[in-house]
Amino acid sequence: MQALGRVGPPIVWVRLANSRRQYLIDRMAEALPGVELALGNGEMLVEIV
Repeated sequence: MQALGRVGPPIVWVRLANSRRQYLIDRMAEALPGVELALGNGEMLVEIV
């Protein structure tokens, strides 16, 4: 949408391989402070890898 000049909501793109639930929970908990900071700074796309 942004490439077309349209405004939309920020996107948090999660790119994690197939994993067990606990790994995903741990990884998301680890990434959350950085995601919140990036969104607070106006980033429109945040990627978790």
